[in-house]
Amino acid sequence: MFETNGFSVIAVTDAVLPLRRRRPAPRIVDVSSHAGSLVLVGDPGGPFAGLLPSAACSPSKATLNALTVNDVNELRKDGILVNAVAPGYVVTDSNNHTGF
Repeated sequence: MFETNGFSVIAVTDAVLPLRRRRPAPRIVDVSSHAGSLVLVGDPGGPFAGLLPSAACSPSKATLNALTVNDVNELRKDGILVNAVAPGYVVTDSNNHTGF
């Protein structure tokens, strides 16, 4: 998961930067998850407390969120907007295929 949510994001972002710089309104959007929020996942009474333990999913999404913040700060000077979106509740192993 770190390959997908970390290293490949760095590689793809670096690859598209020359193209983004030529666009009139450049933007990069990372697809993250609430599972990457240290605040939400760390709240024992919160809605994400029931996620199945994962040594990869939450930490790799937290990595992606950190990369997004880094890119926001680094690319702001170039006029490139960077943000992350979360798709909402989906059926995955981490929620026992319930969609929550």
